[in-house]
Amino acid sequence: AELHDRLSAGRQVSAPEELLVRQSPSGTVTLTWFYNERLLEQLANPSHPLRGLAFEVRQQSEGANGRVRARTHHCECRTLWEGEEVGEQSFELEGCVPGKAYAFSVRARAQFDGFGGPVYSAYSETVTLGELTLDCSASNCDGPSTVAASTA
Repeated sequence: AELHDRLSAGRQVSAPEELLVRQSPSGTVTLTWFYNERLLEQLANPSHPLRGLAFEVRQQSEGANGRVRARTHHCECRTLWEGEEVGEQSFELEGCVPGKAYAFSVRARAQFDGFGGPVYSAYSETVTLGELTLDCSASNCDGPSTVAASTA
């Protein structure tokens, strides 16, 4: 059991941090966040069992009937090159309606050698554009910890 616990611990992935969101007048939303530098270095190491790292961006909005609508978008991980400083991860999403309220959160999705399926992190803190009236207790929201976003 001890060996299994050590192997499982080596396959844990942390949640993205410092999620920020901006919306342009045309509606394009840009999300940026930082990710665990150690995992990015492990991804660049060919002898490490971490084989793939991507992110899932969860977009939530309120439907006409007041229910939560959720979409998940796939985002490739930006890897580090030798000697490069850690940069932000980012994702651009077109088609968001200016003035409509949205909530966003991001989680990591890792793939390890010898492990059947992907390993997911927890979602980042949720950030919002506009005023949401969503009842997060009745949906898959992560709760009331929201951060107001800027529009540019």
